[in-house]
Amino acid sequence: MAREKELISQANDLTNAMSPLDLVQKRCFYLIVQQVRKEYVETDKPATKYENMTIHMTSETLARARDAKHVKEAFESLAELKKAYFKIFTEKYWLVVGIINYAKYDLKTKTYEVEVSKEILPYLVDLSRKYFTTYNLCVAISLRHVSSQRFYELCNQYKNKAGQRFFLNVDELRQMLLIVDKYESDYKMRVKVFDVAQKELKELYDKGECDLWFEYEPDEGSKVGKKYNRYWFTIHTNESEKKQAESIKQTQQQALYIYKVALSVFKRDKKFCQRIYTYMNMNPDKVQPIFDKVTRLEKDYKGTDLAKILRYVINNDFEVK
Repeated sequence: MAREKELISQANDLTNAMSPLDLVQKRCFYLIVQQVRKEYVETDKPATKYENMTIHMTSETLARARDAKHVKEAFESLAELKKAYFKIFTEKYWLVVGIINYAKYDLKTKTYEVEVSKEILPYLVDLSRKYFTTYNLCVAISLRHVSSQRFYELCNQYKNKAGQRFFLNVDELRQMLLIVDKYESDYKMRVKVFDVAQKELKELYDKGECDLWFEYEPDEGSKVGKKYNRYWFTIHTNESEKKQAESIKQTQQQALYIYKVALSVFKRDKKFCQRIYTYMNMNPDKVQPIFDKVTRLEKDYKGTDLAKILRYVINNDFEVK
């Protein structure tokens, strides 16, 4: 059963402007974003002037960043966010701001407290209002690898772009994942980074607990010696796979229609009809243009005239003899 979804959004600016975080630190960041969203976005609270925001967390909440036995370690990771920062450059200003101003544990109430700067709040509050990436918080927090977290963010950032594809330079990716001096060979990079993230997202997707996964391939034009400097990533979502299934079904229906027309027109040449059908099965991208021509010719020609012109078109335009 798919886990209950808590949708949050993250500004594309922040996705790319944040200093690299490890696995637990990123989970702590997700928890902060969730609280900001609940305070401002989900309540539609007016925010004409921002002030520093204080966020309180229970042990149960913070345990989501690690587990119930390691809340103290999770707090240490939360506190490390004071050293992490965003670099944001606009036409009006350059901003370098920490993710949090401080982290505190109250021994009496046994609650955790952090403060988010008013400088970064506008970016966090506008999460679902403009040019931002939307993703499932439950998935983001549950991911077990830094590479899975980052690829999940990137896939969400690009999933609505034309073609649902994006590319990454290997050096850029190394910086993102804190692996500048690791996995120097292409093989290790694929096995230890790409395959790990792909497998985790795909397994969750197959269980209905994630909304996307990805495939990757090297950019042949970026190859220098035995190494590739750039990779392409293709995003698969529930919606895109549904559209693909519908497209396949439509292609099959069109191919069957063409085959039936051929059987009715070439009654004495069933082998030719079978060659047409085999050609379409081997070249599904040709089904639509054949279908368009067949339906158009059916309107203009009948009987032996249709048989002659249709055979000519199939012979010459599609090289089916």
